[in-house]
Amino acid sequence: MNVKAKKRLSSPAIIAITLAVAIIIVAALYFVVSLAVCDFDIGLWSATRTAVKYLNSLEGTRYRPAFSCLYLYEGTTDTPYSGNKNEAYRLWEQRVESYTEIEVYLSDWFNLSVQRDENGNMYGTVVVSIYSQGKTDTYQTDIVFVGNENAWKIADITTETVKSFYEAAVSGNMAS
Repeated sequence: MNVKAKKRLSSPAIIAITLAVAIIIVAALYFVVSLAVCDFDIGLWSATRTAVKYLNSLEGTRYRPAFSCLYLYEGTTDTPYSGNKNEAYRLWEQRVESYTEIEVYLSDWFNLSVQRDENGNMYGTVVVSIYSQGKTDTYQTDIVFVGNENAWKIADITTETVKSFYEAAVSGNMAS
């Protein structure tokens, strides 16, 4: 009786096959990640991160982190603030606190969208809920960014028609 024995793969063969499969998987992952990274926009990520930190800080009445997200200017965004930053924080905090004391504050926000225009500038929209003395107004507002690829700051949040007093208070305009 002639019975053929089954051949088993040797340990070196199993190791070689496992290594080949691992190399194919790593190469495929590298290709997928490379494609994703090539499309990644660091400026968009920076502006979005700044907006989230700013809005979360205002909502939680944590003013120092919100202030750190602001681009400070005098009158127009073309005129950067030239004064002392500590003094600017003190004035800005007083301005925002004056609204909090009369129960006017950011109570919620959602639907944040940050985009880049054809000139490379960032702009955003967000729906905010402003609590004002027992009543909540919810509306969409614009976010005005100033900066560069690595550090986008918020100059203003403002509606298309008229900027509310609260929006003016939380802006980076030190002349208001």
